[in-house]
Formats: sequence, structure tokens, C-alpha cells
Amino acid sequence: MRNTQTGGMRGMRRGVLGVVVGVSLVTGASLAMRAGAQGQAGVGVAGRVATVDMLTLVERVVMTAPFKVEMEALTGPLAAEMQAIADRQDALVQQATELDKEGEQFKTMQQEYLGLDEQFKQLRTKVQSEIDGLSAKQVQRAFAQVREAVDALAKQEGYTHVLASRDAAAAFRAVDIPNTLQEVLAKSVVVSPRADDLTEKAIDALGVRDVQPQTDAEPSGVKGSGEQGAGSGKE
Repeated sequence: MRNTQTGGMRGMRRGVLGVVVGVSLVTGASLAMRAGAQGQAGVGVAGRVATVDMLTLVERVVMTAPFKVEMEALTGPLAAEMQAIADRQDALVQQATELDKEGEQFKTMQQEYLGLDEQFKQLRTKVQSEIDGLSAKQVQRAFAQVREAVDALAKQEGYTHVLASRDAAAAFRAVDIPNTLQEVLAKSVVVSPRADDLTEKAIDALGVRDVQPQTDAEPSGVKGSGEQGAGSGKE
């Protein structure tokens, strides 16, 4: 059960990561495009424009060891606490199957189960909040790290502007409308020379060539939140 719970936590974290990074990427692209337009309007200003997939870069940086260790230090104790509650609920379920459902012992166990169920739900809400908060901070730090690397590359390659944009020709990964629309917005540059994309060079500069963002489906969470148990009153 521990593996399914930690998997569920990774799923919660991936959700907030997609939202925070998606908003940052679109906002960054808009500001960069505005700056590019202002530069082109200036008299005697010559500029070179490049693109970079900030979302991919930030995702990879967040998956590096320092960020993962920090997240595991937060989620480990919380996961253990949730697992203890779930294990106790499972034990109550097993004991309740042999009791008279009209007896006092069953009713006492039923109340304990329901109390644990409430604790589980409250802790799950706390876990989500803690993961959301740390994930947001990690994305912000990763974004700053990526921006610094891209800034150095731009100066090295002679680019005056770098637009945050995913490859417009890249396959869509989303399976629902909201996330598909986010991907459309992330592909803010529709046509550009592939040679002017700095993504691959940035991957090497950041040392994240061997880091791949997680794409696995979110596993189910720990049982123990009222799916079955002494409180159901069923045979």
C-alpha cells in the first residue's frame, strides 16, 4: 500500500507542476514577445530571436536529485502517517467480519473506523496543500535556474531575445480539453527556424540530458477512506 500512496502523491505533485509551469510559460512568452516587438520598433536596433522550451527544461530540473530529495523529505513522514491510519482501518475491517453487527463491540469499532476515516481525509487535504506549496516553490527556483542558463546561452550565441515556446509541431500529450488548451497556448511561436531553438543546448548546459519528466498515470491512493470497512454495515 505504501507504494500506491507515494505514487498518488507524485500524481498530486504532477498536477500542480503542470498548472504552475504552464501559467509561467505562457506569461513569460507574452512578456518576451512584447519586448521583441518593442525592440523591433526601436530605431537602429538589430536583434536576433531564439526560442526555448521552458516547460520541458523546468520539468527536467525539478526531477533532479536535489529537488526529489527535498520533496521526499516532506512527503515521507506524511505518507507513513496516512499508511498507519489505512492499516488500522484494514485491521478493523478484518475484525468486524466476525462480530455481531448489533453488538456493542461492533458499534465501538464502527465509531473508531469512522473517526479514522475523518483523520485520513484531513491528512490527505494537508498532504495536498503541503505538496502544492513546495512544488510551487521548486518550480520558481527551477525557472530561475533555467532562465540563468538560457540567458548565458543567448549571450554566447548572439541572441537578443528568447521566446518561451514549445515546438509547434510536437505531439500533444494532454487527454482533456483544459490541458490541451494549455498546450496550445504553450506553443506560442507557430513558425520559427529549428536552428534558432536553444532547447537542446540548454538541456546540456543544465546537465539534465538523462533526466526524463514522469509521464506515468497516477496510481490509485491508499485504501482507507471509506471504500469499505466497519462503518459500512454490510456483510
